[in-house]
Amino acid sequence: TLRDDKTVLGNEGHNILINEAAAVRFGYTPQQAIGKTLVFSGNHVNVVGVVGDVKMEGAREPVKPTVYFNDPASTWVISVRLDGQDVPGALDFIDKTSHAFSPGTFFPRYFLSDRFGSFYQNDEKQGTLFGICVAVAIVIACLGLFGIAAFTTQRRTKEIGIRKVYGARTQDVVRLLLWQFSIPVLIANAIAWPVAYYYLHDWLQGFAFRLSLNPVYFLAGGAAALGIAWITVLGHAMHVARERPILALRHE
Repeated sequence: TLRDDKTVLGNEGHNILINEAAAVRFGYTPQQAIGKTLVFSGNHVNVVGVVGDVKMEGAREPVKPTVYFNDPASTWVISVRLDGQDVPGALDFIDKTSHAFSPGTFFPRYFLSDRFGSFYQNDEKQGTLFGICVAVAIVIACLGLFGIAAFTTQRRTKEIGIRKVYGARTQDVVRLLLWQFSIPVLIANAIAWPVAYYYLHDWLQGFAFRLSLNPVYFLAGGAAALGIAWITVLGHAMHVARERPILALRHE
């Protein structure tokens, strides 16, 4: 039974549509709800179809059980789909047509995409700010890694020369240096993952519709961080590893 004391309908015996959330609220599956008779504001109405849920309030609000019915006395919104070819001309035609029907009435209009976009303006601003901060942090981290790589390889120049004299190949030396710089990156990831999970989980709780935090996301982030570190130090490591051993042994 549906009760809506604010609406007086002359829909006795008429047909209605409901969404999937309403079907679940009534205790039916979408298939079972079709053909059922409900009482809405004193009128017996028939469910002839179940439509998909529409997130009218964005991803932060759950879908509300909704009933779609014909009530000519309460029609105050007209939806128009534009093909996008001549939007200014279409809007001008809509304004002229509405004015012709009711010259003394102002008809406000808006794009539905703009309304939905307003739900996520703050999130988009936060995302942009976060992206800028991440980019700056990556640049600073890369500069630091490059400086540490230059300092460390200079200190180990003679060690690298001795390793090459004893048969170490260029790729062996490069692998050794990359592994040395991989260790702090891996430790940093191990520290960052729990912190990131805590804050991301708390942030996602503000959405009624959200994805789950899959470990793959953290592994991908760690792999990206490791790749950036390798790219940063790879050039310097290969330059040192290709030096002739005799020059390395003379290094002071």
